[in-house]
Amino acid sequence: EIGCPDPVKAQFLQDHCQAAFTQAALSATGHLVTVHFSVAGRPTSPRRPAAEPPFKLHPDYSFDNFVVGPCNRLAHASCVAVSHALGTTYNPLFLYGSVGLVKTHLLHAICHEVIRGNSATAIQFLSCESFMNRFISAIEQATVADFQRQLRSVDLLIIDDIQFLRERERSQEEFFHTFNALYNNHKQIILTADSSPSDLSVEDRLISRFKWGLVARL
Repeated sequence: EIGCPDPVKAQFLQDHCQAAFTQAALSATGHLVTVHFSVAGRPTSPRRPAAEPPFKLHPDYSFDNFVVGPCNRLAHASCVAVSHALGTTYNPLFLYGSVGLVKTHLLHAICHEVIRGNSATAIQFLSCESFMNRFISAIEQATVADFQRQLRSVDLLIIDDIQFLRERERSQEEFFHTFNALYNNHKQIILTADSSPSDLSVEDRLISRFKWGLVARL
């Protein structure tokens, strides 16, 4: 939370400088921290719940430490390609496979590579559960516009375990519009799940969009 002398300055910083402050926080802490600007203790965006710590990149989960084999060659190659050309190559990128098949390693590796190439890149890396919890909190606090601005202004959005959107109609609706906003602005979207898009219990329009880019199995 960053204090500002008046609402005009706070709103300007929120609209135009959040990415720079976010990357500064990342460089200082090693965490993907969401930065908010406030006036006299009044936040312009909802605080993250205390029970949800900032996402920390694992230092060992890099492409250099990833063992490539026949079962993951396509997924590895697509992740490397995406990390060097956000929003232009394989967008969205959809990775799926059972638990323990290094999806998390690849997601961390993408973030490491993107940050190494351009430390000013704005990244949101969320579990699907975190996405839904933050959306529900935004509804309760009447800060949905702030929530939408946070997610739709990034360069790279990663949602892990997207299959948990099932039976969450309002969350599916919100993610549908977030997906469209990012895709139309040529921002990168990366999703993971335990099954292929066709086997997910979500709306058909989401399944269709999940297939727009590259689907890679692990």
